[in-house]
Amino acid sequence: MKVLYNLAKDKKGALARVKEGFLAEFIYLFRGIYGRSDIFCDSLYDSGATSDRVQASSIRSQQLDNYSMKMRQYFRRYRTGLDHRTGLDPEMIKRRDELKHDILSYFGASNGDWRDVSWQMSHIIKDVKTLSALVALDKDEISALRYAEKNRIPFQITPYYLSLFNKDGKSDDDRAVRAQVLPSKRYCKRISINRRYGADLDFMGEKWTSPIDGITRRYPQILILKPYDSCPQICVYCQRNWEIKCLDEAKVTKEKVKKAIDWIRENENITEVLVTGGDPLTLNDRLSAG
Repeated sequence: MKVLYNLAKDKKGALARVKEGFLAEFIYLFRGIYGRSDIFCDSLYDSGATSDRVQASSIRSQQLDNYSMKMRQYFRRYRTGLDHRTGLDPEMIKRRDELKHDILSYFGASNGDWRDVSWQMSHIIKDVKTLSALVALDKDEISALRYAEKNRIPFQITPYYLSLFNKDGKSDDDRAVRAQVLPSKRYCKRISINRRYGADLDFMGEKWTSPIDGITRRYPQILILKPYDSCPQICVYCQRNWEIKCLDEAKVTKEKVKKAIDWIRENENITEVLVTGGDPLTLNDRLSAG
């Protein structure tokens, strides 16, 4: 908001601090708020435009097809392992298979291990040394990850997900893939500063909607049950990064889960439970079944 305020007030240097993408995003957001996005055709929603519902629906369907075509044009700028036009991008599939082979060789594993969830779980990459031995990292990525290690900010990547990287370094093909799991230095510094000053990182206010440990309840009949506080892979954008721990430090307390389930059982107003976390499927079948 401060950036937008400075732009609106034409403060010195404000424009130089932002990129075109930032400006475009807010321009279209504000246009949408005022109904000036030029995306929707007002005549379709005019009761006097046509009395034939089938005709109106067909026009709307064609309009959606046009949107889809525009989206596909943008998507085609990026190669992916799954391409809805050709099925698969041969070059990318080959590249990912080669990296998969390198990962298996590094860990002395086989193709059979690759499909074993237990093997994937026991070979999660969570340090710069291992990661840089398998894929090329640029200076910013290395600096950020070392800062994360020093300040105990966890990052974890499964072998499978790592195989989606471009082995030779960050490119347009894997930029988003990397951004999901490699924290930036700015992100790490912000986490570190907030910790140092005791800032509350729970921006969703879950601590204030937790009537009992392991439960978050915001709605009349639906609640969240969190039996585990880690994931095999930690996403940078996760809203629960403030409580997610690395797998080595994570724990599940059966007593805590039992009390939470008893609380749900005794409250007749609860009709729906979303089991989340952390990733509850990280737990073995015996613990998951209770």
